[in-house]
Amino acid sequence: MHTLYWFQAEERDRIPHGRKSDPLVRACAREFLGRVGTLADESEDSENKGAEDRSNCSNCSDGSGRAERLNGADLDGLDWTIERTGEGKPEFTALPLYFSVSNSGRFWYCLVSETPCGLDVQDAESRDYLRIAERFFRPEESEAVRNGGIRTFYRIWTRKEALGKLLGRGMFQAFPLPVLDGGADEREMGAADEAEGGAADEDRPGAGAGPYWFQEVGMPGDGGFDAICTVCLRERGEWMQSAEVVSMEEFWGDVKRLVEG
Repeated sequence: MHTLYWFQAEERDRIPHGRKSDPLVRACAREFLGRVGTLADESEDSENKGAEDRSNCSNCSDGSGRAERLNGADLDGLDWTIERTGEGKPEFTALPLYFSVSNSGRFWYCLVSETPCGLDVQDAESRDYLRIAERFFRPEESEAVRNGGIRTFYRIWTRKEALGKLLGRGMFQAFPLPVLDGGADEREMGAADEAEGGAADEDRPGAGAGPYWFQEVGMPGDGGFDAICTVCLRERGEWMQSAEVVSMEEFWGDVKRLVEG
């Protein structure tokens, strides 16, 4: 299951960045677990982060990795600690949840998921996109940009950044990985195989060879700008089957308490 959360700030400079966004992430994750009702079940062969250590999870009711039905008191008792990896990826240290944050203009977005995920939102503003594509994109991607223009550029750019966030390696380390499969205009795109960009790191949560699947999703809210929002997941069709989009205004009291507290 996945949920895309969003809110609109009054001014662009009021959008939080980095660690300042952690309270908002916690509020989103709390709403997510409150609605889902249980922590995710993880089998022994799961590729989710920390699956091998889940029997020792302090927030799980038993060795199976599944918690009892959660209520408000249960949520208050969970460990909501967020820490950064050596390469800067933020993660919950004691919860079997994944998240990815992006912002554009006055909008802030957070994808919360039970599986590894990446999210990127870009305002399709004018820039020297052909030069950037020639310098950083793969040859077939640069050709797609030459043929498709600035919208295709941002489709490829957001896929690379979303993939970099999923892998925890950053966009520039995702640049060598292919993100096109079948044409730049498809809304759901195929596989970036990590083996082409370097050996898979089995010790890294969420890492390993592809495929990874990309899908553009509709922009929530009345942004008043031309933007592209791309989700990257480990399995094809996951987003279509189980996604929800939630405005944080629906639980803004919790957000304000966490931010101000």
